[in-house]
Amino acid sequence: MHKLQIVLSHRFEIELQNILEFYFERSPQAAENFYLGLSKKIKDAALLPYACRKNQKLNDEAIREAIFRGYIIPFRIADDHIKILSIFKHNLSDFRA
Repeated sequence: MHKLQIVLSHRFEIELQNILEFYFERSPQAAENFYLGLSKKIKDAALLPYACRKNQKLNDEAIREAIFRGYIIPFRIADDHIKILSIFKHNLSDFRA
């Protein structure tokens, strides 16, 4: 299987910015480590998207979730890309596809 292109939703970009600012206030190195680790997780999801768990609330094979440091990263699988929809702590979900 080939690696799919990664598309970031506007919502994801805003949420990620907030998370990185939170980490940066505590430690610039922590923010960088979080970003690098998250980037790797997303790239891995693009390589094997169906290896990630299916979203438990939605009955849709194309909606999957990657997990990273207690954050859930839901994404939609399309023919040639995955679209990263959101990022949130597991207990703060208001995600709807």
